[in-house]
Amino acid sequence: MPRVSVVIPAFNASWCIRDALDSVGRQTYKDYEVIVVNDGSVDSTHDAVLEWLEGAKPFPGRLIDQENRRLGGARNTGTRHASGEYVAFLDADDVWYPEKLARVVGAFDDSKPATALVCHDEVVTRDGKIVRINRYGPWVPDMYRFLLFEGSRLSPSSTVVKRTLLETAGGFSEDPEVHSVEDYDLWLRLSRLTRFHFLGEILGEYRLYRGSLGSDPEYNLRHCLNVVDRHAAQYFRERPQPTWRDRYGIRRRRALAFRSASMAAQARGEYARAALYIATSLRLCPADYKNWAALAWCGGQALTHTFPGIYTSS
Repeated sequence: MPRVSVVIPAFNASWCIRDALDSVGRQTYKDYEVIVVNDGSVDSTHDAVLEWLEGAKPFPGRLIDQENRRLGGARNTGTRHASGEYVAFLDADDVWYPEKLARVVGAFDDSKPATALVCHDEVVTRDGKIVRINRYGPWVPDMYRFLLFEGSRLSPSSTVVKRTLLETAGGFSEDPEVHSVEDYDLWLRLSRLTRFHFLGEILGEYRLYRGSLGSDPEYNLRHCLNVVDRHAAQYFRERPQPTWRDRYGIRRRRALAFRSASMAAQARGEYARAALYIATSLRLCPADYKNWAALAWCGGQALTHTFPGIYTSS
């Protein structure tokens, strides 16, 4: 029985899955298995994974094919077939550095008080060039409140969880109303069950690709608000006399969701939509200076792209 089960959901990932698998194969820590869940791909993902597994023998790995159930469903399938003590998630277009599993397992073994979840930092790249570094965490005593009021502070490809805890929490939600933010929903639920441990080390790479604009900002925004509203309802049920800070905190969190949607819309060149989102963010939380800064940035980007010669000297 391996100590770690690596779960990789893959949908039409033939173009990137080999890099992800190669990064697993290069791990210095070897007590693991890999489970790739082919989530209804219509490209050659199935053949690419089988070819890699065949060439990696006696590498402990398997491929599971299923009809498309999206990321949450694919990760849940992999978890159900996992036999390791810990489950390490890796998206098909991300990669790990060779010391990732060794450092994470060491963190589990050394953690006092004991933890059932470890998350590390990762570098964000586009076409091989560093864009930024994502620093996750920090740990706080009331992690549930922190995540609810400040947003997600973890990434699936950077997170390893004790398998029995995933089962207790019910795994990733497969509710279509939280697609694209099912990981955020899970982190909130897990934060009520265990202490999180954040490794301040860069042990993986979150890859962006030229031409990749991501999902529709409206889709992600709507589902993010669904998660926030559901957990906020639970939060207030447990606190029948909420403070003004709590009420303000939820308004600020909703404003943050709209501001993030505005940035995503700008990245797609949808400036009218971006302006609508940031206006809503300002209405919800006019005291947050970041909303005013985002409004100024949005206006500047709109002018630059609407009148491209306006800042060009003659």
